[in-house]
Order: sequence, then structure tokens, then C-alpha cells
Amino acid sequence: MPSRWFIINEWLLHDLLGDNKSESQKQSVQILNSFTHEPHGIVILQDSPWMSKAWQLMKMTDPLQRKISQFLHLSILRDANKCRIIKEDEVEKLPDSLQQLLTNSQIDNDDEYLLQTWCSSPVKIECIVTTDKNLMRALDEHYPEIRTIHRDEFLDSYPEVLPSD
Repeated sequence: MPSRWFIINEWLLHDLLGDNKSESQKQSVQILNSFTHEPHGIVILQDSPWMSKAWQLMKMTDPLQRKISQFLHLSILRDANKCRIIKEDEVEKLPDSLQQLLTNSQIDNDDEYLLQTWCSSPVKIECIVTTDKNLMRALDEHYPEIRTIHRDEFLDSYPEVLPSD
């Protein structure tokens, strides 16, 4: 059973889809491969932009993208020891203070699913891995219980990442 769980923002799927540089795609494939060897997992909201992009990846016809998609789905998403998928009826209401950050546009509404994933997770989340500096700043300033780490720092320090509490 994984000892550390992460929420990984959509940058991972953009990398895997080839939207970013090929170097980013290679790094993200390496992270997925590392996840299969480390006692770590990811938590995902079933009806989320993240999952939509994962399904988009599955539909790609490019041989490399198909291979990456199969690896993601078979080695991570379908393995309960590596992935927890939160279903729609399991999503908990956000605390008022978090909802206020969305209402006041301190956090982009597109990131609401990340907050819902954190608050609804059946396992303790280590951090949200993101490239969104505004999200990181807003959470650090107004809701530090939700820890974040930038994608680049995560990639540079994985598997150590942040010290466990």
C-alpha cells in the first residue's frame, strides 16, 4: 500500500499528450515509471479535467502516445495500490474558507476539482503537484493545510519530495 499520496495537476497529461516539449514528455513518463516502483500513489476525481485529458490520451493514434496511455492506464489508473479515484457521490463540500477563495477569484474556478480531491480523499494527501503559481500562493497564504509543490521541484526531488509528517 502506498505510503505517500499525491494529487498531480493536469500538467502531467499535457506532458504525456506531447503538448509540451519532448523532454517534458520523457520526464513525465519517467515519473510514471518511478511511481510503479515506489510506495506512492495518486488521487484523482473521476469527473474532472484530469480524467478528461487521460481519456483524450487514450484516443490518440500516435504509437508513442498509445504506449504511454496504456502504461498510464494499466500500471497506474487501474491499480488500486497506485491510484484512488473519487467518484462523484463521494465528493465532499468544500469548507467555507476554501469556497471563499474560489468565489473571490483568489483561486481559479478551474482548480476547484483539485481542492475537492484534497478534501474528499480517503487517504492522506502529501501535496498537490502543480505548475500554477497563483494556486500555490493562494493556498500557502490562505489555506496552508493544503500543501503544494511546483512540478519542476517535484521532478527534481522525486522520490524524496517533501518530508512526511
